[in-house]
Amino acid sequence: IRSTTITENGLSSHIKPSATSSKVLVIATIQGLWNRGTASTGLEFKILRGTTEIQHTVKTSNFISTGVTLIGTTVALNIVDSPSSSSELNYKIQFAGSNSSQNTINSNSDVSSITLMEVLA
Repeated sequence: IRSTTITENGLSSHIKPSATSSKVLVIATIQGLWNRGTASTGLEFKILRGTTEIQHTVKTSNFISTGVTLIGTTVALNIVDSPSSSSELNYKIQFAGSNSSQNTINSNSDVSSITLMEVLA
């Protein structure tokens, strides 16, 4: 997936907490490639519960090595959410890169994941 604007990437999961006092631990691991290009490149991620943004992460880097074109990266996103709900909840990851031709996630055979765990109060 390549995009310079925040977009869906198919990485989502759902959970139904057993009580409104429960919390949800969200663990996401995203595999991707950065192309160092000629300037700063960056990746931007959001974790959403439904349409509510619960985490916004921007990871940027300057690549100054002239011998390396593509650099593999793993981004880990973790948060404990307090949804105050016992209804089914959908969590998803959104992604954007600073240059769509330079930054990708889930390219080739890379596999990203999202894991949800209920934390009882």
